[in-house]
Formats: sequence, C-alpha cells, structure tokens
Amino acid sequence: MALIRGYTDTLLHLDLEPGERRHYLERIDQATQRLTTLVKEILDIAHLQADPLILEPVPASFASLVARLR
Repeated sequence: MALIRGYTDTLLHLDLEPGERRHYLERIDQATQRLTTLVKEILDIAHLQADPLILEPVPASFASLVARLR
C-alpha cells in the first residue's frame, strides 16, 4: 500500500514527462496486481480454515480418469 500511495502522491504533485508518468503508473499497476493476489490468497486460506475440505477415497477406474483428461 505504501508503494501505491507514494507513486500516486508523486503523480499528483509533480509535473512529470509522459514517460516518467507512465513509469509510475506501471509501478502502481504492478503493486495493485500483487496486492490483489495477496488478498485473494488470504481469502482462500480463510475460506479453507472456516470450511475445511474433506477428501474421501472412492474406487475409480484409472482408464476412465485418463479418458476424461483428453
């Protein structure tokens, strides 16, 4: 979050050349992508902890499993 705020502050308060402005926007985009991924992973973990996945072994045909992969 600090990176996003810093780059945003720079864009808002400095008169930058288009290339410099693009550089900061790309950094903001990268930081938001990483943050989005982190939040999704945290939510996935929280969901698994709240409702754990229960696996039960069942008989299966290996040939039918391979056929479904094709």
